[in-house]
Amino acid sequence: MKIRTGFILIIIFTLCIKAPTYSQIGGDNTYEFLNLTNSARIAAMGGNILAIKDNDINLSLANPSLITKNMHNNLSLSFVDYYTDVNYGFALYSRSFKELGNFTAAMQFIDYGQFTYADESGEQYGAIGVSEYAFYIR
Repeated sequence: MKIRTGFILIIIFTLCIKAPTYSQIGGDNTYEFLNLTNSARIAAMGGNILAIKDNDINLSLANPSLITKNMHNNLSLSFVDYYTDVNYGFALYSRSFKELGNFTAAMQFIDYGQFTYADESGEQYGAIGVSEYAFYIR
C-alpha cells in the first residue's frame, strides 16, 4: 500500500510541475527582415548565390565583393507584396569614383501594416503602423 501511495504522489507531483512553454518564436532578433530574399534572381536560385560576376547590382546586396566599376550609375528597385498587409523591398544605387573606388548605397524596408492600438481592457485608441528600415553604404 505504501508503494502505491508513493507512486501516486510522484505522478501527481510530476503533473503539477510547471514546464516552460513558448507559444511564439518571433521577437528574438532585431532586423530579421535583412535575411529576406531581395531579388527575383536570388529567390529563383533558392535564396543562396555563388560568386556570379556578371555586373548584376542586385547580387552586390548579398555579396559586396561583386561591386565593380561597370555598375556605375545603376539603380535597382524592388517591392514584394508579402503575406497579408506585410510589404518589403529595397532601393540600391551604385556609383564609381576614380580616387575612392566603387560604392553602393542601399535602403531596405519592411512594413508590417496597421495594428489596432488598445489597452488591456480592450479600449481602442486608433491604429498604429509598424515598419523597419535599414540604410547602408558599401
